[in-house]
Amino acid sequence: MTIDEPIPVEWTSATDLIQTVRGLRGVLARDIDAHFEAGSRNDDALAALTEVGLLGLTLPRRYDGLGRDYTALAAVTEELGRIDTAQQVSLTVHLGLVAMCILQWGTAAQREQWLPVLARGARFGTFGLTEPGAGSDVAALRARARPVAGGYLLNGEKTWISAANHATLFILFATLDPALRHKGITACIVPRESPGLSTTELRGKLGVRAGDTGTVVMRDVFVPDEHVLGDPGEGFAVALSALGNGLFTVGCGALGIAAETRRLTAALLRAVGDDGRGWAGGELARRVAREETARLLLARAAALKNAGLSNAQQTGL
Repeated sequence: MTIDEPIPVEWTSATDLIQTVRGLRGVLARDIDAHFEAGSRNDDALAALTEVGLLGLTLPRRYDGLGRDYTALAAVTEELGRIDTAQQVSLTVHLGLVAMCILQWGTAAQREQWLPVLARGARFGTFGLTEPGAGSDVAALRARARPVAGGYLLNGEKTWISAANHATLFILFATLDPALRHKGITACIVPRESPGLSTTELRGKLGVRAGDTGTVVMRDVFVPDEHVLGDPGEGFAVALSALGNGLFTVGCGALGIAAETRRLTAALLRAVGDDGRGWAGGELARRVAREETARLLLARAAALKNAGLSNAQQTGL
């Protein structure tokens, strides 16, 4: 039986949210070993997160969100990391990479159209940037956005896309001209029902096996001008800002993994009669110190974002 640890002082302003996530543990971790072995996602987990409003955690209330801050986001994603990385990734992609990206870069009309349905879980979002030949070198992407009357036609492929097969709204990146490198990249909001858009599932992963990962294929997918996010050619900046949100939440989730493995290690040592005065006890103490360091950096990163300032250095550390 899992024993809840005290809520870290850095996250006390989000105590209610942490207690909410802990109350959902039975659903979020249901059949977790079976899901891992089968490589299948837990659909009940997403429904549970939706019901308590966490899909709109940091979105303003006028868009049906909870209106909470980055400290709350940090607390929730750390707690999800303690339970199942797959659930943390789902929230990171939907909220950090898609909804918050539209909040930052979208027009008033785009915000009104997409944010309420994302907050309510009527649509689930994902972010399509990486390609078979373009991962860390984003400027090398080959997917094309060809201008046509009233918009663009997208052609290309994205891979290693989280939530590819159950997402219903995509932010997809394509270039106007590969020779332009990062200056040609354009971000597009694409509903799943768009003709020419298809997805496939990637199987046999070594990690996050209970999370949906797949490939997105675009064959003459029409994107109207009003669905371009930011200006044409501004997609590189759009992507970097979204990835900054994602990196922050991934860091918090990784902290949750570290905290839970440390808790399990301590329980094992107690079970075998280790009194904590040997090498193992010292290593456990070093783990606690690393956790505290990470949480302080993330709390500082959250405070900077809450103040409207850059947190790239703290998040990177």
